[in-house]
Amino acid sequence: MKIATREILRETDSLSIEKHGIPGLVLMENAGRAVAEAIVRRFPQQKVAVLCGPGNNGGDGWVVARVLREMGWPVWVETLVAREALKGDAADAAKAW
Repeated sequence: MKIATREILRETDSLSIEKHGIPGLVLMENAGRAVAEAIVRRFPQQKVAVLCGPGNNGGDGWVVARVLREMGWPVWVETLVAREALKGDAADAAKAW
């Protein structure tokens, strides 16, 4: 299995946003939903803590937490920065939580 580097993932996101017009929040929603669905397939329902940083990966985490909660899982979020300090798509994902 090949693992993409952070640089490759950033470039892929940038191309998707700039060249193909896909909003960053759509990419974040897709990534977060995919992770949540993988968790549900792999584990029985249980308490889940999601740790979110200040960047877009943290935004993905907010989406994961929201989707799991919508699926009925008991979820809480721990964040490395105040939600008010988040910017861009990560801030939007946290608001949707």
